[in-house]
Amino acid sequence: MKIEQYDIIELAEDLNANLKKGMCGTVVEKFSEDEFEIEVIDNKGSTVQLGNNFTFTVRKDQIIKI
Repeated sequence: MKIEQYDIIELAEDLNANLKKGMCGTVVEKFSEDEFEIEVIDNKGSTVQLGNNFTFTVRKDQIIKI
């Protein structure tokens, strides 16, 4: 399935201790067909922050369009 900017996604795998499989987010930038910048929200609806970062670069196989 083609993923575009502003699509709602779900993490397909754990990315680290804070970004877990099943968490939802939004594609904020599409770099290529296989690489995206995403923003992720926690179960309370707050944006996940790691250090000073609110967005994260992922590969297509790490996310699922929902």
